[in-house]
Amino acid sequence: MMNIKNWLYGTIATCSLMLTGCNNSKGDLSDCENYVFTDSVSNSYIYGFVSDVDGNALANVLVTSGKDTTVTSENGAYSFDRCRAVNGRCVIKFEENEYFSVVRTADIDNGEARVDAVLMPQDTKEGVTEITRFYNSQGATIKVGNMQITIPANSLVYENDGKPFYGSVFASAYYLNPNSENFTKEMPGGDMSGVTVDGKSVILLSYGMVEVTLKDSVNKKLQLKEGAESTLSFPIPEGFTENQKYNEIPLWYFDDEKGTWVEEGIATKNGDSYSGKIKHFSWHNLDYPSKRASICGRVINKKDSLFPMY
Repeated sequence: MMNIKNWLYGTIATCSLMLTGCNNSKGDLSDCENYVFTDSVSNSYIYGFVSDVDGNALANVLVTSGKDTTVTSENGAYSFDRCRAVNGRCVIKFEENEYFSVVRTADIDNGEARVDAVLMPQDTKEGVTEITRFYNSQGATIKVGNMQITIPANSLVYENDGKPFYGSVFASAYYLNPNSENFTKEMPGGDMSGVTVDGKSVILLSYGMVEVTLKDSVNKKLQLKEGAESTLSFPIPEGFTENQKYNEIPLWYFDDEKGTWVEEGIATKNGDSYSGKIKHFSWHNLDYPSKRASICGRVINKKDSLFPMY
């Protein structure tokens, strides 16, 4: 969880904030706006850069928006003359075989938008498992630090056609801690917008995210079969108060088509972790929903002078 107070005071000295918005009573989201899904093509100039977590440019990354595709150049750059827009936000997907795929969104401003992406490799790194091999007939428990993903025996099929799979599974999992300094750059989407089970538009406070990639020996993707469930166990991140450690917290998955998080399931607190079941593998997020608010304020330096607008 990003500490906004520390960021503000440590970077720009001091500020004055005023929060406005609907009543934020715990669990009461009744007056939140309903989510209305609109899908269109925006004739806007979209550009950006793709890099790895160390800041190195990534070439030949497949970039997709709606029916349009391109690949990044040697310096990680790409551009479109139009984009697929969902509820006024541009939705872009980034894919490369050796990295976890990610979808990013951005508001279109004055006919253009910059959408950058940071991709995490599917190999050993902080927050990522070593590539784990197991037999579908036996199942497995994948661990990323204190994060655990339990996959039952005989639960996997081919993602593209749902046909049964027999043999070795090559699995890699990517856990994104909300305390990570790169959290906002690496997470799916451009913000923490979510849609509840009853269609309410909310903002989420993340307790952690995970992406699980399962493939066969020739890199064909695998998925849970209909009726099968996997159990996710999220550690409670440092910095959360006792009042924030609720007995139950909703689970959400990232909808690549809508470019937003969608509520699906509940995780229950058990000691220092939360456990819940999912029906498919994609980005999943443990989040407590809240209501949208506006932030107004002023930013000054140590001489009490206002910073200019940029």
